[in-house]
Amino acid sequence: MMIFGREIAKEVVALVVGGIVIIILALLLLKQCEKNRSERAQSRVEQGQAGAAQNSAADAVNTVTNVGANAAASEELGRKNSEEIHAAPGANDRVNSGVDAAGRAALCRRQAYRNDPRCAPFRRQP
Repeated sequence: MMIFGREIAKEVVALVVGGIVIIILALLLLKQCEKNRSERAQSRVEQGQAGAAQNSAADAVNTVTNVGANAAASEELGRKNSEEIHAAPGANDRVNSGVDAAGRAALCRRQAYRNDPRCAPFRRQP
């Protein structure tokens, strides 16, 4: 066989073509292995994200449940305190206006009551 003006044996051509085919097959195999590895890694990431989403949802449900329970407990405490105050001896007696104003001013300094409209007269003006 003549290639570029030189005589080359068929065996040499067959070896070169066989070597090229082997190299191509090896590259394809490597590419397939890399693709499989990438798909497995992607699958692990997706499973991790799904688990994280489930954990976040469970945390959110627990948070909402706890907030509701805390609000209910706070309401119950407020109702019970109000009942006890109104049932206490002397609850219907008139309180001195200075004592009443001092008590209201003290309550209005607390964060919970600070923005209550009933505390407007007790707010300090800068």
